[in-house]
Amino acid sequence: ATTWLINELIELDARRLVRFIDQNSSDLIGLMGARSRFAPLHLSTMLVALSDSDNRDAAAAVPRFLKTVPEEYRAQLAEAGALRALTSQFASGDRRLAEEAVDVLMQYPAEYANDILGAQWEQLENEGLRNRVREHLGIEDQG
Repeated sequence: ATTWLINELIELDARRLVRFIDQNSSDLIGLMGARSRFAPLHLSTMLVALSDSDNRDAAAAVPRFLKTVPEEYRAQLAEAGALRALTSQFASGDRRLAEEAVDVLMQYPAEYANDILGAQWEQLENEGLRNRVREHLGIEDQG
């Protein structure tokens, strides 16, 4: 239901949805407190739906949202699958989105983020970014 709703809202007015998410990210994150044990799952589903859409504005909202998550909630959100939303950022071919995805992943707990970085780093077109990820992961330079 969450994916359906996000997709419909993107169709109706993606920029308005993105503005709402940007302006209310702290309230959305606040849902992860004691109010709902399902909040991390629904927020993760929202982020994946945004990222998987063909709308560039919607996809760009994902790393911005994830950057605003306080450290105390990052593992909980990552465990619910939110970081999967960043895999679309790598596949987009947009260098800026890939860089933002790397920045976000490096801020999240390694046990969740490093699997994604490890699977994506060789596909990064920017050599400097690729080297940064390789160093973060502790991968020896084969060159």
